Amino acid sequence: MHTDRGSSCGTINWKAARALATVPGRLARTPSIAVNDGITYVLGNNVPTLLKAFAPNDLLTIVTLDGRTIAPPHGDHLFMHPRAAFDAQKRMHLIWGEPMRREYRESVMWIQANTSELWTAVRDTNGGWTEPKLLYSGVGTLLWNPQFTSHLSGSRGRLGFAVPVINAQPRIAFVQFENGAWSVREFVGQSGISAATAIRNNDFYVAYLSAANGVGQDINSVFLITSADRGNSWSLPELVQRSGTSPANALRLEIGTDGVLHLLWDQWKGQQGHVIRHFVRPPGSGVWKMSDNFPQPNSLGTVQTAIDACDRLHVVFESYDNLGARGSVAYAQWNGRWSASQNLFEEMRPMDPALTILPDGRIGLAMSLRIGNDTNNLHHTAGWAESRE
Repeated sequence: MHTDRGSSCGTINWKAARALATVPGRLARTPSIAVNDGITYVLGNNVPTLLKAFAPNDLLTIVTLDGRTIAPPHGDHLFMHPRAAFDAQKRMHLIWGEPMRREYRESVMWIQANTSELWTAVRDTNGGWTEPKLLYSGVGTLLWNPQFTSHLSGSRGRLGFAVPVINAQPRIAFVQFENGAWSVREFVGQSGISAATAIRNNDFYVAYLSAANGVGQDINSVFLITSADRGNSWSLPELVQRSGTSPANALRLEIGTDGVLHLLWDQWKGQQGHVIRHFVRPPGSGVWKMSDNFPQPNSLGTVQTAIDACDRLHVVFESYDNLGARGSVAYAQWNGRWSASQNLFEEMRPMDPALTILPDGRIGLAMSLRIGNDTNNLHHTAGWAESRE
C-alpha cells in the first residue's frame, strides 16, 4: 500500500511503543490496520493467553489510536484474523474467517483452528453495521492466517485479496470488491501455502506459491498472474522463480507509485539459514530482476510489507533464535539497497506485526506485546508504534 507524500524521505527512526488497551488481553493477537480520513483503526482478536478459554462472541476488538472502541457486528462469530479496508464511499469493509469445525468455538487452541469460511460486514459513515454475510466458503481449508495471506489491496475504491485453498482440489481464490459488490474468482489447480495481491488503477496482480513442473523435486515456486482489465481476464501463470528443494514462504507483493512491482519471500537455504528474496519488475516490462537478497540467519515468522510515496519498501518480520525460545520483531528498509535490520522494542517481546503507511507518510506498526516472564502464565496485549523522520 502507498500514500501521498507527506514527509521527507530521510532516515527512519521509531518512537517508543505503547500499549493500545488498558485492559490486558484486549486485541491481543494478529492485529491489522485500516486508515480513513486521518483516523487509524487497529483491529484484532482477544486471545490474551492460549491457556484459558475465551468467550466466542467477544473475540473481536476494533480501536482507534485516540482510544475509541468500535462495537463489532451482530452475530455469533469468532471473527478470526480480522482485516478491514475502506471503499470510495468511506465505508469500512470488515473481512474475517470462521473455523472448519464448530467445536473450535470452545477450544483454547484458537490460534491453530482451521478456517473454512470468509465473512464480511460493512460499517457505514453513520457507524452502523450491515448484517454479516458469507463471502466465500472453500471446500477445503482457507489459509487466511496473515502468515499466508497478505493485507487487503485497494485502488480507486476497488479492493481485493487472494487466499490459498488446500486439503481439497487446490485453488487460489481471488476476492474482489467493485461497483458496490464482492465477487470471487477461483484459479483451480493452482496450489500453495501463500498468496499476495497488488492493485493499481485497472491492473491487478496475484502472486502465489505452487510446485513447478519439470525435472527434479520442486516445493513452493513463485508464480504471478496479472489482469489489465480489473479482473475480467487473466494471464497465464508466469514462473518468477523455481524453488527446487529450497521452498519459498511468506510471499509478499507491493507496487510503488512508479509502477515498479516488488516481490518478496522468505526462502530456507539449509545451513545458510533464511534469506528474504527480493525481485523487481519495472512498469511495462515482462522481465523480473533479482535485487539484492536480505540474509536472516534466524528462523522467520510473519513477514509484513508496505511501500511509501518515496517508493521505499518497508519490511517487518518476526525473528526467532534459540529454537524459537526468544523472539522479536525486526525492521529493514529497501531504497535501492537494504538497510541493516534492527530489532524493535525487544524488552516488550513483540510478535504478530502489522504494517501500514499513515496519511502523513510515516510508518505505523501494530503488534502483539508479551507480558510476564512465566511461560505458564504469559499474556498478550496490543501495542502500537510509529516512525519519525
